[in-house]
Amino acid sequence: MNVLSFLRSRVLPAALLVAAVLLATSIPVACRAGSAGISLLQGDFSPPRITGLQVTGSRTVRLSFDRRAADAACSVRQDGEAAGEACPVEWDEAHAAATFSLPCDMEPGRAYVLGGVVSDVQGNTLTLSIPFSGYNARPARLVLAEVRNAYSSRKQQYEFVKLCCLSAGNTAGFELVAAGDGEQCAYRLPPLEVRAGEFVTVHLRKMKGKDGGYAQQGMLDEVNGRIDESFAADSSATAWDLWVENEKSRLAPSDILVLRNRNDGSVADALLYTMPDKAPEAWENSYAALEQEVARSGVWTDADGQASASRQSACLAEGITSSAVTRSLLRRNCTELMRAFRTGAVPEAEAGEGTAPAVCSSAADWTVAVKSTRSTKKRQ
Repeated sequence: MNVLSFLRSRVLPAALLVAAVLLATSIPVACRAGSAGISLLQGDFSPPRITGLQVTGSRTVRLSFDRRAADAACSVRQDGEAAGEACPVEWDEAHAAATFSLPCDMEPGRAYVLGGVVSDVQGNTLTLSIPFSGYNARPARLVLAEVRNAYSSRKQQYEFVKLCCLSAGNTAGFELVAAGDGEQCAYRLPPLEVRAGEFVTVHLRKMKGKDGGYAQQGMLDEVNGRIDESFAADSSATAWDLWVENEKSRLAPSDILVLRNRNDGSVADALLYTMPDKAPEAWENSYAALEQEVARSGVWTDADGQASASRQSACLAEGITSSAVTRSLLRRNCTELMRAFRTGAVPEAEAGEGTAPAVCSSAADWTVAVKSTRSTKKRQ
């Protein structure tokens, strides 16, 4: 066999086959086989994309898509369990949102997974598995009460966020997130029954020692009905203590802190604070998503009482440095808010776009406390 024959019989067919494969995989087309051979079809062959999941009731979960879908065969199971039968589904008029009905009530805060397959009219399918928390039918009304973004490794005192309970209920589905830390550091509160007038302290670090164990004893999540279990530094005798499994610094010197209510998709409260020398500037680009979320919710206002999330409307974190563990940002009007809720002067209301939230705050409602309001440690 001469060289020319070899190229024609072996190399050229192989090269054409490779080129055909590369062409087929680089162009968004599909193929159809017929009597005349294979024909290429052009069009949209991607499945609908998920735009949101909302737990709408004790037995209902709503899944939204970016365009019309045709069918959905999905089930809801507790995390770690096998999938069961597909849930009955009801579509909205545009067929772009599906509501799945569960056979029994969900447990508040319990980990669940929505899994299954969604298809469109072209037959494109999307396999999904989305974790979510069980519906909380009795969410407590929570607001931010105190924030410390400073820390001292020597004193084993670190960042914390204290929440004030304006009404009784459950904390399942509430989430804390700060723009400086990012969504990946969001903390979801566990299910905890609270009463009006109580406080919940979320300690943002749980440090470990050189031996691999925890650096101090008593960093205990008080989720078993006892408010006196935690006794590490900064534990409070008058608050439910929760500890985040984290060892890195949290809360930036200037930040947007948001308390979300995942039960209804609303922003329950927010705190905007900035270092005085940064006040005239705009927020960092990475803060844009939370800035817009707060502005839409209306929970933060400027000096004129208008909904705002600008840095100019933020309270000034005067004198708070990385080592100022005795200083914190303190809400001035928690007592007044609790009294207003107790007497019914502040009615419950859904927060969201176009709806005035039940409670909003501004820089005037916050101050820098020279001495943190934390209690001394409980027991040793």
